[in-house]
Amino acid sequence: MLTTNARALLVLLALPMLAPAEQASRFLSVNPGWYHTCALAADGTAVCWGSNKNGQLGRGTTGAGQSTPRPVSGSPKYIRLAAGANHTCGLTTNGVVRCWGYNAFGQLGVKTPDVSPTPVIVQTQTPVRFVEIAAGFTHTCAIAEGGAAWCWGDERVGQVGDGGSGGWSWVPSRVRAPDGTRFIAIGTGNSFTCGLADSQAVYCWGMGTYNSLGTPANERCATGRNQSAPCATRPLAVGTVRARALAVGSSHACVIAIDGRTLCWGGSFGGTPKPIDGGHSFAMLAAGSNHDCGLENGTVLCWGWNTSGQLGDGSTDSSMLPVAVKTTSTFGSVRAGASHACAITADQSLVCWGDNQDGQLGNGSITPSSTPVHVQ
Repeated sequence: MLTTNARALLVLLALPMLAPAEQASRFLSVNPGWYHTCALAADGTAVCWGSNKNGQLGRGTTGAGQSTPRPVSGSPKYIRLAAGANHTCGLTTNGVVRCWGYNAFGQLGVKTPDVSPTPVIVQTQTPVRFVEIAAGFTHTCAIAEGGAAWCWGDERVGQVGDGGSGGWSWVPSRVRAPDGTRFIAIGTGNSFTCGLADSQAVYCWGMGTYNSLGTPANERCATGRNQSAPCATRPLAVGTVRARALAVGSSHACVIAIDGRTLCWGGSFGGTPKPIDGGHSFAMLAAGSNHDCGLENGTVLCWGWNTSGQLGDGSTDSSMLPVAVKTTSTFGSVRAGASHACAITADQSLVCWGDNQDGQLGNGSITPSSTPVHVQ
């Protein structure tokens, strides 16, 4: 006669084995990069898909991409992920940052190699416990306990924020913000960084060529071939803006102001914060290369370029007014990549839409979609 435990074992053996992607069907967060996407599964496992030319999927290989999620190499559990252009970073439960992918500018936080397809631990000169992480084009930034911001990688136009420019550094440097500044959010673009302080002030630093800083840049940084660009090697306040949420795209940034308005600057928005029309009151923002999205009462609305269907409204017509993503789902969060976006539903499933040339939508194909498709 079988014991209770034996019967239970037989039942488990009879169940079909789940593939890694099926095991990770519930998600806590999603982080689209330029041409790849990473997400945090409910059990703390990091999974990635899309382009893997520089090992940014963290699978231990480079080259061939993946159009469905697969786990990142190693066993750490993560609480935050950040996908950049060609690299990815994750924040572990013990406050350590691990990064993988392209490292030609030290953006992985280690000196060598130029490419690491498996996670490496960011090397800090003094013990630091991080609580937030952001990955840009060729640099990375994080917030430590206590609110200090640290950056590393490409520093050619001051995007590290430590007062220097030119070259690069794999060693994390503390951002030289005004005394008493404690950051609660940070975002990285192509060549600039912005941070939101607990005082609700917004600061930006790095290259100001595309009005990305939201305020006139006060320095010039060499960009090669005897040319230079406006820049700020230390954080500058974005006027008198006071905000409660921040999103940073490739060359622009947006905030939710304390009065509920959404303000954007840089790129096509111009050099000073400009309100987004439509009368919406967003609870969360996401910024891509040339499109943005906001979450309002469980609905995602997007605006900007739509050449790859990244607005998710079923068309490829661009719109400077927010348009609703075409779906019957209720969403809990949204994030934007270069030309795609992803959102997590109320039941913790994951959908993406837009560009899919490298399989970054995660649905097993490389066909773009102007409406949300489920990540497999």
